[in-house]
Amino acid sequence: MPADAPAAFFCYSRDDSDFALRLAEDLKVAGANVWIGELDTGGGEDWSMAIEAAMAECRSMIVVLSSSSVASKHVRAEYLFAFDAGKKLSRFCTAIVRPHFTYGFFNKWISERTMPGVSSCCVGLWV
Repeated sequence: MPADAPAAFFCYSRDDSDFALRLAEDLKVAGANVWIGELDTGGGEDWSMAIEAAMAECRSMIVVLSSSSVASKHVRAEYLFAFDAGKKLSRFCTAIVRPHFTYGFFNKWISERTMPGVSSCCVGLWV
């Protein structure tokens, strides 16, 4: 894994783009090296190849949980990829949701609903 590889990959449903982008931007401003597709892919870049490469390089994954992401095949494929690769998984909830049973193995539970300053409290995890 390259020394300058992003520490965390953002996994989220497109329906949660506003939340995910705000959180990623807050973490980046605070100095965290995180990767999120909407900010870190270049024009003309093969989206699926960029996502796969970023997931492979990142040490951990941040999964944004919502009713949309829980229902998404793509989100599930991404977090199972990270789990199988032994990456650290953290989740952020945009609402109270009933997650798919495979979400039970997450090692962190941080909810914006219960922790309004979630961006600032997590910077140290991925710097």
